[in-house]
Amino acid sequence: WSADVCSSDLDRMVIAVSDSTGWRLRLTHVAGTEIPGWFAGTVAPIAQTVYREVLKQGRGLLFAHIQLREIARSIPAVEDALRVDLRSIVVAALRVRGEIIGSIGLFSHEPNFYSEDHLWLLERVAREIGGPIVNANLYEQLQHRADVSAIIAEIGRATSSRFEPEQLMTQEVERIRQVIP
Repeated sequence: WSADVCSSDLDRMVIAVSDSTGWRLRLTHVAGTEIPGWFAGTVAPIAQTVYREVLKQGRGLLFAHIQLREIARSIPAVEDALRVDLRSIVVAALRVRGEIIGSIGLFSHEPNFYSEDHLWLLERVAREIGGPIVNANLYEQLQHRADVSAIIAEIGRATSSRFEPEQLMTQEVERIRQVIP
């Protein structure tokens, strides 16, 4: 391969995973150039992202600057990327047991930067990281459920003691805020 496949012209990387409904995508990892409204933890309808195109095609895709301008009208995430001068995108499907569960995308300020070599390499990386990403997300969900269960247990213990109702409510609202932002 050419040396530029591993060059440093990577300006943004996003790993996103679809949620259990299959209609939304959560950005789990984000690095590089910031796009307002698109940061780690953001949940968006799949229709607003390039992931929609990955699902339609069933494979990774390259988006050159001209293509990005054309699809920006229908995909808000692309419009937002263009606003911060990101002009080239390569995206690969994350798969687990053959099912597309998310995507990994690389962005560059350089128009038409990414090539088929980049796509080939990114698809190889995507094959390796799909399973570990799902496992990390499952662990995060289990940890959240454990935290919620602990808070519920604390609330149960507090309500069985002899606090004043107003004091009890104040304390329990604070505990609930720990798990529900």
